[in-house]
Amino acid sequence: MSERERFYQGLVVQGWSGMLVLLLAMFITDLVEYAMRGEYRELSHLLAADPGVAGLWVLTALICLNVVAQMAVRAVHRRGCRRRVFGFTLAYVLFFAIHQAVHLAGGDGFDLHFLLDLAHHVVGLWACWAAWRWVRLADTGTAPAAATA
Repeated sequence: MSERERFYQGLVVQGWSGMLVLLLAMFITDLVEYAMRGEYRELSHLLAADPGVAGLWVLTALICLNVVAQMAVRAVHRRGCRRRVFGFTLAYVLFFAIHQAVHLAGGDGFDLHFLLDLAHHVVGLWACWAAWRWVRLADTGTAPAAATA
């Protein structure tokens, strides 16, 4: 793999790592904020509504996908896999952008979550750009398309 490919591959992994940290921070922010005020009953009601049990399953799946995606980016270098990495990265970012849009439409304003979401989107878009560049390098033939680790 060329130095340029390693550069974009590293940016993709760094993006996924950053999005994981921000996702976890989004989740624990409510826990910390409500605990600081001693509002445990309110926290319980909040978590039952968002994310709720179904949302907790989705978050758990996304956390697992995130970690597996990082490993896959490092382990597999075929062109088709690079395309899937780009697709998964884009879908991951869009999922959280849509989720934030729903919250904003519901009246949520500028708060800690807004900042974390915004950072998540910026990092995610950067990772999408790097994933696309990584795909394009394979498409232009600068590296063997069928190379594996």
